[in-house]
Amino acid sequence: MTIVKRRGKWGVKVYERGTQRWVGTFDTFKGAKRAERDAMDAQRDAGETCASLAQRWPSEAAQLRGWRESTRRQYEQMLRPFVAMFGESDLEGVDRQAAKRFARQYPASVRFAQAMFADALKDGLVSSNPFLGLRPPRGHGRRDITALSEQELRELADTALEVHFDSAPRSGR
Repeated sequence: MTIVKRRGKWGVKVYERGTQRWVGTFDTFKGAKRAERDAMDAQRDAGETCASLAQRWPSEAAQLRGWRESTRRQYEQMLRPFVAMFGESDLEGVDRQAAKRFARQYPASVRFAQAMFADALKDGLVSSNPFLGLRPPRGHGRRDITALSEQELRELADTALEVHFDSAPRSGR
């Protein structure tokens, strides 16, 4: 939603499903604010569910942003846990606590839900982004990796040869 001042009057634009729509021009800021609020309420009443948004959003976002097909498919795949958890729930039904539970359970999918809700917020489908600022726990990287010793590596190689080539162990290397 956007209110702009033009030649002494106030104009209202709304975003619906990734496109801009002009609501109208108003003599007062108060009138423009009321029209903006009414447009937002109308969008929320349209009955968008979590599942319907997650189904259509990757394609719309890909088209607007010029994503490759592989990126669009990745977003669809990473939003599957979101659909599984929230399904036919109303978008406004996803509150901060639910978003935190989702982030703990599906840390890899959080940034995809964040991006989707950011666009939903711009389009006036939600009043806030409950995923905003959530950061999934970071991995430890290589800190938790213990390298194999030379002896363990030889044993692993011998076992692999035995299993895959039905030959006797060759420990004398």
